Amino acid sequence: MIVLCAVLSGVEDWVGMEAFAEEKETWLRGFLELPNGIPSHDTLSDVMGRIDPGAFQRAFTAWARGSAPG
Repeated sequence: MIVLCAVLSGVEDWVGMEAFAEEKETWLRGFLELPNGIPSHDTLSDVMGRIDPGAFQRAFTAWARGSAPG
């Protein structure tokens, strides 16, 4: 969710995503549990690098369709 929000806000790199999350931490905590705080840029990159692109595309498309007013 951090990566999605950061990208939608125009952030294009992992360090920027970490900085975005640190700046928006209060807002993010309104809908995310962050028991270990904001993940580092290395963690964000590592997690995203382990996601199967096809599975992510299917899940994201389903989420977007389910979230859109219809």
